[in-house]
Amino acid sequence: MIQTVRKAWAIPELKKKIVFTLLILLIFRIGNAITVPYIDVAQLEAQLRGMGATILGLYNVMSGGAFATATVFALSIQPYINSSIIIQLLTVAIPYLENLAKDGGEEGRKKIQSITRYTTVAIAILQAV
Repeated sequence: MIQTVRKAWAIPELKKKIVFTLLILLIFRIGNAITVPYIDVAQLEAQLRGMGATILGLYNVMSGGAFATATVFALSIQPYINSSIIIQLLTVAIPYLENLAKDGGEEGRKKIQSITRYTTVAIAILQAV
């Protein structure tokens, strides 16, 4: 296994990807440790403990407990997952998106990804509020 890691580290492109992935994981872990200012974490945790069987309790479990401690990255990747599902469902309902998906080729796929990113930002803002 150590030889495999050494071989992977010798390839410059793979080395860049490994370093980038480790850097992103580090940033995410730091963001999950920093709490949002002006939030009483103890009171929020007590409130969520009482709501264990509700949707907020489920959301706390899905975020790995980051929601209860009110961290900066508490939303995690959920807004992106939600927006990609919504855009996929809307592709069937909205003719413009359907044409992009079928006839757009690579450009259409890029446009749908762009729409998904904007939808992600909108959903993240809604969930954050």
